[in-house]
Amino acid sequence: ATQMGLGRKTGIDLPNEDPGLIPSSEWKRRVYKTAWFPGETISVAIGQGAVGVTPLQAAWAMGGLASGGRLKQPHLVDPETIKKLGLEARDIKSEDYPLHQTTVDLISKGMWGVVNEEGGTGGKARIEGFDVAGKTGTAQVVGKEANLKGEGYEDHAWFVGFAPYRNPEIVVGAFIENGGFGGTAAAPVAHAIMDTYY
Repeated sequence: ATQMGLGRKTGIDLPNEDPGLIPSSEWKRRVYKTAWFPGETISVAIGQGAVGVTPLQAAWAMGGLASGGRLKQPHLVDPETIKKLGLEARDIKSEDYPLHQTTVDLISKGMWGVVNEEGGTGGKARIEGFDVAGKTGTAQVVGKEANLKGEGYEDHAWFVGFAPYRNPEIVVGAFIENGGFGGTAAAPVAHAIMDTYY
């Protein structure tokens, strides 16, 4: 099943949006003509394997989680602004997912810890007084066994977060190609964006 906001287009008002990929047993059977193994479910659940997610989808899903399950269609230009110019614009769609508030609270608190607790990987996204919560990540470019060196083979760096963590106002997704680690490369970018907003 498609997860909240992942593996499909967000519907943003931009051309050529990539749907990403959340692999399934049906997908593997169709593409690789082989069976799905139980261990693959675990790998996909933590974002490994053939998972493909765009930064926009990551921010979209994070916004859905932070809002307690309301997934709101992202947009580049507010449809109301377009209508005021006398142009036709679609209304923004939203979907509701059944998330228990205790689940949202537990995950949000954990992501707050990633940014604010000693030793958290997202410390460089911290903003005093704004209660940033988030998740760092690293996307492998090539397998370690390939032993390829150089800037083009460095891992990609991720940070996706929101603030303030109890009453979210902003969600940010930062993806730095060949940036290395999310905590050192992407978290400072997210910090700069949220700090400007704050």
